Amino acid sequence: MANQKKELILGIFPSLGGSIQSQQRDRREGLFLNYYLPKYLKNFGQVFYFSYAHEQPKLPEGVVLLPNRLRLHRYLYGLLMPLFYFYRLRKCQVIRVMHLNGALSAYMAKKLYGIPYVVTYGYNYVNFAVIQGHHLRACLLKKFIPFLLQRADRVIVTTEELAQEVKGWIGKTNKVDLVPNGVDTTFFKPKKQKMESADFKLLFIGRLEKQKNLFFMLNVLKELKKHCQYQITMIGNGSLSAKLEQEVHGERLPVHFISRVPYESIGEYHQAADCLISTSHAEGHPKALIEAMSSGLACVVSNCPGNSSLIKHEVNGLCLAIDDQEKWVNALLALSHDSARRQQLGEQARKTILEKYDISMTLKKEVECLESCYGAVTH
Repeated sequence: MANQKKELILGIFPSLGGSIQSQQRDRREGLFLNYYLPKYLKNFGQVFYFSYAHEQPKLPEGVVLLPNRLRLHRYLYGLLMPLFYFYRLRKCQVIRVMHLNGALSAYMAKKLYGIPYVVTYGYNYVNFAVIQGHHLRACLLKKFIPFLLQRADRVIVTTEELAQEVKGWIGKTNKVDLVPNGVDTTFFKPKKQKMESADFKLLFIGRLEKQKNLFFMLNVLKELKKHCQYQITMIGNGSLSAKLEQEVHGERLPVHFISRVPYESIGEYHQAADCLISTSHAEGHPKALIEAMSSGLACVVSNCPGNSSLIKHEVNGLCLAIDDQEKWVNALLALSHDSARRQQLGEQARKTILEKYDISMTLKKEVECLESCYGAVTH
């Protein structure tokens, strides 16, 4: 069995335009480079990483990086990649597509060489496009997504809601695998003793985009300012950065913006905070929330799908109506005066993660999903 695994080769297609460089710019570079790659290497003899960048990063032994040597635009390269690397692709037993927008290249490889592919459907892409105001994209996605999912050999979903959505599109239940996002619970862990502060310390982590419902968050913070002293750190960047900073400056809100924090430092911000907040209109299976829960942080989130798959109201956090400003203000105000309640919610959040979302468990499920595709190779 060990010799058989040494002969197996896993191909990895990142998101459209993705690369090791983009992984390293992302604050969650640690997840892919420090967890996924070692696990893949343990179960496959080699890993071929098909990058959209012209790059030569240092990678673990057994990982072969195949770059975009001609520096072609990502859309053109996505179409041509299966032709450029036909020799390497034909050696792969299965292709792992990390993001749905990279699946067209995998479909072409399957069509040309008979290689099965496994793709992640991590959130409701159509809904996200509508929220961002991209209605033409939403219409195209309604046609494009079912086509790619129906032709995948396995589809990984991160929540039960997404599983039902995919099953409705492809009509097959036996190729949909529920594999939630995981977290290193030994890295993201509670602080042994938290220093008390006069200010209520809030934390937001995420992209500064319309989907996150951030101007509603600022309205809540404006009202909260009338009733208690607080500080909020907002970690992330995006197209709304300038408008949000202008609003904060005009209202003189105690908001501290940080565009990027190294992945290994995120836990320090969890441990310094009293509460994480997320007012999103929509989420997939939010890693930022999972990490905060693992750190034992009390979390107050909107009741959109994704958030509600993790937080059970008044059990391991607070899950509030998306646009009910009064409830948000009252909930945060109550928590600001009740450190014991915050600790209780944080402990229950940590318990949820330990039971269901430790990354060792979720990666084991993913590898089992990939291994189920070996017999589908036809080349």
